Amino acid sequence: MTQKEKRHEYYLSNRDYFISKASERYYKNKHSKQTIADLDGEEWRIVYEHYAVSNYSRVKSLGNFEHLKKDEVVLSEVFRRGYPTVYINGQPTKVSVMVAKAFPEICGEWFEGCEVHHIDHNRDNNLPENLKVLSKEEHRKYHSQSEITYNNKSRAQKKAWETRSRDNSKAKQPIVAIKDGSIYRIYDSSKAAAEDLGLCESGISNNLKGRSQYCGGYKFIRPCDINKYVKIETR
Repeated sequence: MTQKEKRHEYYLSNRDYFISKASERYYKNKHSKQTIADLDGEEWRIVYEHYAVSNYSRVKSLGNFEHLKKDEVVLSEVFRRGYPTVYINGQPTKVSVMVAKAFPEICGEWFEGCEVHHIDHNRDNNLPENLKVLSKEEHRKYHSQSEITYNNKSRAQKKAWETRSRDNSKAKQPIVAIKDGSIYRIYDSSKAAAEDLGLCESGISNNLKGRSQYCGGYKFIRPCDINKYVKIETR
């Protein structure tokens, strides 16, 4: 067994201790650094020593150690086989797994060899209410009853695409660009903002969803969140 494998095995055997110590350090130093602004009703729980996940399925780096960034950072998600995934200590980890481990009273107790089932079969919906911890046999049974399995997933995805909502009003909502703590300009849509500022529309969209702190030096919010944003900045 290599030294790295020994360290990993030692961490797994003492995981609860490391997480409890990380929680103590995090709450002790929470007000001495820049933290991520919570959404309405958002609750964060530490899953790994340096990382926490919320009931809104956002994942952040706590950044309270010397070898990490001092400020908290919301991790960007990538999609692996359709599952939103973040990198924890260099290893790809499904967001659904982190949420299920953090909220066992909603998703069910985590056990070895279990799998996470999406109740509405939408892999992008990782809210605790949509996740359920099952054994492999139970998970297979759920999908056989719903006729959605790995072999016919393309058919299920096609059905979801055909029955999707055509309402694209949210993408056409106006957005506000904040620069240096003040309103820079109000745009009719994220596309208009991207064209005017020379930014990527997907980057603006991620910033609106809270997945990044800034995009091209700007903070993008919805007009209804202006008062909330000003309150957070001046607190």
